[in-house]
Amino acid sequence: MDTGMGADAYSVIELKMIETILSDKTDERRRLFEEAAGVTKYKHRRKAAYRKLEAVQADLVRVNDIVAEVQKAVNSLERRRRRRNNTMKLKMKLRAFE
Repeated sequence: MDTGMGADAYSVIELKMIETILSDKTDERRRLFEEAAGVTKYKHRRKAAYRKLEAVQADLVRVNDIVAEVQKAVNSLERRRRRRNNTMKLKMKLRAFE
């Protein structure tokens, strides 16, 4: 994938690659030249980057779900706190009247 082939570089290639270069199948030739030019390496990097992005997207979905659950719990606790404060105020008023 990363042979470093260039105009002034030497590389050893196998007979199968030479047959691929000389074959009539354009897809195989194109793949070989892309590999020699280093395009294949960047395609692999791009695919890896997309996989990482998809993993991050999945993580974000999970984090958002957790945040929503925690927010529900916080809202519930806030309502309970307000009720308790109201109850405490009413008890204080009741004691004041006694």
